[in-house]
Amino acid sequence: MAKSQRQEEKLATPGEQLGFEEEFAAGMNTYVDHSTGELRAKVIGVIVRDWRSRTLTVKPVKIPKYSVKPGDIVHAVVTGFKDSLIIMQIFYIENKKTQLLTPITGILPAANISSWRASPYKDVFGYGDIVRVVIVEEAGPPYLLSTKGREFGVLLARCPRCLTPMVRRGGVLLCPHCRAKAKRKISSRYAKMR
Repeated sequence: MAKSQRQEEKLATPGEQLGFEEEFAAGMNTYVDHSTGELRAKVIGVIVRDWRSRTLTVKPVKIPKYSVKPGDIVHAVVTGFKDSLIIMQIFYIENKKTQLLTPITGILPAANISSWRASPYKDVFGYGDIVRVVIVEEAGPPYLLSTKGREFGVLLARCPRCLTPMVRRGGVLLCPHCRAKAKRKISSRYAKMR
């Protein structure tokens, strides 16, 4: 009995196991892991099984109009902390002068904060901080970020007590309203944003 041509659409991610080479031949955007005989996806996309030719392919999903590449300088807002990662939402590509309609996720490992600072990452960033970062790896989202270098770091921070925008005083940020202080990895461009 012939199998139905209709298949439930399923999204594949890169490296995901899709089947075995005994079942299907590797088609577009798939490859065979020769150590296991598993068929795996090369890209994010919809799995397409051709039962007549016994070929498995992955139809890529549309690439966003404004994709980021390694070396792109972007602005992002800090949205969370997990293990030794800072999670950010990228909303602006500075070198392309492009505002993103839908923010994309980036992650900043603690090791990529600075080449000289060994402080805990929570001492250098806070929730809601606007940060100038550079994309360091093409695979994403989430994109791998770095703030190594004087020009990278916090561009704008609000007081954790009263939410007033903070001002730079030497190597710390100071709230002009309630006088609270905060440690941050401050970008050399912080004053230019005020």
